[in-house]
Amino acid sequence: MGGLTFKRPESVIGQYSSVKSQENADLFIALSHLGYGGPNEILGDITLANQFSWFDLIIGGHSHQTVNSVHNNIPVFQAGSYLHNLGKIEITIQDKKVESYDFELINLDNYTEFDSEIKAVIESYNELPYLNDVVGFSNQTLDKSAVGCFYTEALRTAMNVDISFQNTGGIRATLNGGGNNQA
Repeated sequence: MGGLTFKRPESVIGQYSSVKSQENADLFIALSHLGYGGPNEILGDITLANQFSWFDLIIGGHSHQTVNSVHNNIPVFQAGSYLHNLGKIEITIQDKKVESYDFELINLDNYTEFDSEIKAVIESYNELPYLNDVVGFSNQTLDKSAVGCFYTEALRTAMNVDISFQNTGGIRATLNGGGNNQA
């Protein structure tokens, strides 16, 4: 594919410095998947806060950490990984500034409360018989990289587009070989 350029976020983030005032917004919140921080000042949530002071709040991910910290007067939060926690943030805003905040991690591994109507919808979805249909097979086990290639090629073909992307961290499982056991 020609003509595609992928730039580092720190090289384009400056274009958004005045979004809050242009939109007359109360807050400017960065939702990132940069990680908490990296070696040699690789852009992560810490450097995002320290180098780009126009954010009111940063909610991040990628580094699989639970984070509740402040950098350059900007609260930075992460809720961990694998849906073990749900992050809940309560914010008090005064004159387009964060006056106070409270961050709570809700441990979903031990969470017992649920909405029965929503649970019924989820269960009915999970019980759909066609979700167990075999749609193909592979003679060999595919590692995460091969699953990513298979998935993006299938998506590209199904959507009739020129290119398809999948972040490597989004592929979390291998695909076991099924031999010639077609169903």
